[in-house]
Amino acid sequence: MLLAAPDIDVDVFRAQLKDVGRMPIPISLLVSKDDRALVASSFIAGERPRVGRLDIDDPVVEEAAVKERLRVTDITSIQASDGLGHDRYASLARFGAQLASFESGRRSTAGDVGAYVFDAAGAAVASPFRLAGRVVGAQ
Repeated sequence: MLLAAPDIDVDVFRAQLKDVGRMPIPISLLVSKDDRALVASSFIAGERPRVGRLDIDDPVVEEAAVKERLRVTDITSIQASDGLGHDRYASLARFGAQLASFESGRRSTAGDVGAYVFDAAGAAVASPFRLAGRVVGAQ
């Protein structure tokens, strides 16, 4: 499962993860620190943080990603076209088939969870984000 720029309250998401339980394949989150659409959403919701703006440099986020079996990938460096920074994930759409086959065609390991940075050139800045390298290599 992939959630791109999710506009979900962080506490609600934690509760949902607890209800769903451990998934056989980790949930992937695409986040961006400067997503202004999610800043507005957070403001409207009473300054409640949004999952799509998680800071992967925060040790609490890193620890939670491993504990909850999440792949949290920062795509802030990818160029946005909407002026709000909310559509960065759309730039990755051209890799949709490769992402889907990667996600469904293998068993996950402990090394497949955590917090990562996706470089605008498609390189993995924080290893071991193997997904980025495999997708870009499949072009």
